[in-house]
Amino acid sequence: AASDVYKRQGVKQLIEVMHATEETLTDVHTPALVIQASKDPTVDPVSGSEIFEKLGARNKQLVLFERERHGIINGEGSQDIFNQVEQFLTRTLKQEQSQRYWLLGRRVAKLFSIGNGEPEAPRNDKKSAAEVQAESVDDQKAVENN
Repeated sequence: AASDVYKRQGVKQLIEVMHATEETLTDVHTPALVIQASKDPTVDPVSGSEIFEKLGARNKQLVLFERERHGIINGEGSQDIFNQVEQFLTRTLKQEQSQRYWLLGRRVAKLFSIGNGEPEAPRNDKKSAAEVQAESVDDQKAVENN
């Protein structure tokens, strides 16, 4: 009797968390990897692709493993999962490093006159906070477009 009440409350709270999470997926802009078992008896396998589609991240990956259990990070075949995570993290790190180097090169190029190869004369005027912010936004847009 009392244990049934706790179970129902737990399920209700889990459903609330799932709905709250679903509503915020579009706000996730960090790289994301969604891994799911294709024949998961606990979670509907369609949920992985639904999560993937709602993620706001541009760098995202969905991987389905042919598994018939829910706890795919344990037991037979778990190393395949770990290898997939490692590959995603390695690739994401390399992409981010490449973007940082590209951005650094872009900023260094701004220091020099591109037309004649001569350095630009030093500027004595200071930029306003708005100008600095605008440059930062322009640089970020350039990174996203490359």
